[in-house]
Amino acid sequence: MNYQKLNHHQRDLKNLPDFDFVPDANDSALDADMAAAMAKQEELQRHAGGSTLTLEDNRRQQAQLAGFWSEGSPDIAYVDDVEIPSSGGTVAARLYRPTRQNTPVLIYLHGGGWCRGSIASDAGTCRHLAEKSGFAVLSLEYRLAPENPYPAALSDVLAAMQWCRKSAATWNLDAERVFLGGGSAGANLSLAAALKCRDDGLPGPSGLALFYGWFQCTDFDTPSHRAFGDGRYGNSTQRLLGYAAHYVANGAQPYDPYISPLRAASLAGLPPMWLGVAELDALRDEQLALAERVTAEGGQALVRRYYGLVHGFGGRTRMVPRAVAAITDAGEFIKSTATPTMSRETVR
Repeated sequence: MNYQKLNHHQRDLKNLPDFDFVPDANDSALDADMAAAMAKQEELQRHAGGSTLTLEDNRRQQAQLAGFWSEGSPDIAYVDDVEIPSSGGTVAARLYRPTRQNTPVLIYLHGGGWCRGSIASDAGTCRHLAEKSGFAVLSLEYRLAPENPYPAALSDVLAAMQWCRKSAATWNLDAERVFLGGGSAGANLSLAAALKCRDDGLPGPSGLALFYGWFQCTDFDTPSHRAFGDGRYGNSTQRLLGYAAHYVANGAQPYDPYISPLRAASLAGLPPMWLGVAELDALRDEQLALAERVTAEGGQALVRRYYGLVHGFGGRTRMVPRAVAAITDAGEFIKSTATPTMSRETVR
């Protein structure tokens, strides 16, 4: 079969063993809804002052535009703002509960290169996850670099896991089924926390939902970086290098396995994981490499490939139906993982 002739959704459903082509700079491979969402984001940015020159201005603009992208997201019955004790004081979080009955909980960690992002920036994603999974979703506003470089954010994630277990009775959460998930740097923190729990002999997450993850800060010259890192799809290698410099500071080393989980000596003993991989993403290769290693070392990694989508597509559910489909698939995965009698797929 000539897979080139299939549309993006058909290619998603086939979940081919690998992405089988690299589009050129004027590609028609970019999903039409994704292209429209990217154009809308550029329009919104122009109206919000244009390109930003500083990280502070970038954060301010992101906060200003967050409401547009979350508009129309599912209504969740119970939404509560909470404070979580951590090593740096308290961390803000928002708990979405579709029901007051006892449910598992997914701690969701926003993306933004450890330097930007917030509860507001990923509100739409969290609402969709809560609706699609039926789980409680805790959105964590972990500390950001450069003000708080590694390991501050990781410490906040571990504190949030502890809070979910200690506060389970108060909020009707299942203390035995705590999941981690996130996008980009949030996926990195999810995996790093799972590694840290494994290494320290602590109760770890029951499963991981990892959207377009950033899993290493040691190699920025992979084929996918060379193909997609020029910035035409929003994310760029240069931007990633800047974020990494902010996060990996004060003597931290990029080969630290809790910074670059893909470089860990062992990936055995990790919980089942779902990986949502965007085709047109500079970080694509390391996501596929992670799945291969996890599977080779006896773990379970379910890869879902999303053709024609770009890094960060989960934040564009308002305009990209296939982003909602991806979140639905992640929700189904964590539901099946929380129910031992249901079968789990492994990486293909």
